[in-house]
Amino acid sequence: MAKKTYASAELAREAILDAAEADVLANGPSGMRISEVARMAGVAHPNVIYHFRSRDGLITAMAKRARERTVGQIETAISTAMSTAQDDDMASALSDVLSTVFAPDRGKMAVWFALNDIEAPLGSQLQSFAAMAHTLRENFRGKADPEDTKYLVLLISLALMGNAVLGPIYKSALELKDQSDDAFMRWFSERILMITE
Repeated sequence: MAKKTYASAELAREAILDAAEADVLANGPSGMRISEVARMAGVAHPNVIYHFRSRDGLITAMAKRARERTVGQIETAISTAMSTAQDDDMASALSDVLSTVFAPDRGKMAVWFALNDIEAPLGSQLQSFAAMAHTLRENFRGKADPEDTKYLVLLISLALMGNAVLGPIYKSALELKDQSDDAFMRWFSERILMITE
């Protein structure tokens, strides 16, 4: 790939992080190579080192960026759900939140980071997400047990990270008529609402 010229160091840095993320999604953190990331970003290998100092520095920066993006997107999704959801479309609102939190690439990245002992993008934020989920739950259903909400957050997190990694394989093996993530999120949201009534 021909070398690219970026208008600023920040744009070059973001392009490198985008390339690293694509490489990790394809090969996992252990398979990521700086030379491949540089090629994908259209920069020289030393440019990656200049911006991130090392492969570990690049992975740490990627995890930090993923966490920051995810936190903002989750807060926005929950806020939107609380302000727009009515009783007859709670499943849609919850499905939108879950799709934001556990977009397939985001879930896959979280699993890769966890399996490689890299700070998980959501790890340190789980308490605040559980609190937001509890507020959302009480907004829909009234008074609820906070500990129960934490278990729901755990169940949902594990199920959707599993879906991000194994969903396509399992959906195909089960010969589901609609194997899309949207269909699964809608079905899962409806079941969550049933068990929280």
